[in-house]
Amino acid sequence: MPDHSVRRVFDRAITASGVLVGLAALFIGISVSYDVLMRQILGSTTSWVVDVNTYLVAFIAFIGAGYGLQEDAHVRVDLVTRRLGERTRWCLRLLSDAIILLVTATLLWLGGAYCWEAWTSSEQSSGLFSVPLWIPYASLPVGMLLLLIVQITRVVDTIVGYPRDVSYVHPGMG
Repeated sequence: MPDHSVRRVFDRAITASGVLVGLAALFIGISVSYDVLMRQILGSTTSWVVDVNTYLVAFIAFIGAGYGLQEDAHVRVDLVTRRLGERTRWCLRLLSDAIILLVTATLLWLGGAYCWEAWTSSEQSSGLFSVPLWIPYASLPVGMLLLLIVQITRVVDTIVGYPRDVSYVHPGMG
């Protein structure tokens, strides 16, 4: 029986990223509501809300991608594939998985280089807060790393699961 402890660690890390994304979304909702109330009651806005929430939206999009894939929450259009045979669906799944791996690895590499450049050049934001830009930029490579991990586990599950469980190929395609 294989040891699944590494898989459990990855699953927990991805789940933790989902919790962080949820907390970031909650903070955005609260801070925007606060900003609206301050504008209505005191007639002035809080300029930090836009700066902080701009970074949080990027955080949610990139860090949440792996969690969304793990929970199978991404949109899937299966109009054509559901009409195909199981083996063809399985082959197409592997092809799409390979493309996703390639794109995700490329974004990880480019995002890491972009983040590194911001780190080495000490680039700062020009908003209310002078934030080192490598901090918000880091959400791209970190998020792509999490997405890559989830995608690799899905590829392994697809390859290992084909002969025994073809229904895993596309949940809901029956």
